[in-house]
Amino acid sequence: MAATALRQRLKFPEGLEVKRINSGSNALHIKKDSLLDWYRLTESARHVLNSIITQCGRLQLEEMEKDNPDLDKLSKLRELSRRAVEISRNSKNFENKQLMLEIIDTFGNIEIG
Repeated sequence: MAATALRQRLKFPEGLEVKRINSGSNALHIKKDSLLDWYRLTESARHVLNSIITQCGRLQLEEMEKDNPDLDKLSKLRELSRRAVEISRNSKNFENKQLMLEIIDTFGNIEIG
């Protein structure tokens, strides 16, 4: 998957409140191409995607338990979760260091509201 195509998939659904936590520097620093660094990068990217999927699931459940659930919000949460699952399942995204860094930069340290 090309970087630009991945960037399109990494966009958050319009209207979904997403705020960055610790918007300062990226906590993951990969300086050399050792196998351990590659492993750290791969696991970090997967962890970030799994966190998004989990957050979306929790927020969907909370929204569905309300007397009048916001169907638009539920739809956007499902869409974001679907995108994260799609990216996570595509092994090509984890063969390229730059793509993994983009995943971490886009989805890392965010809170969905």
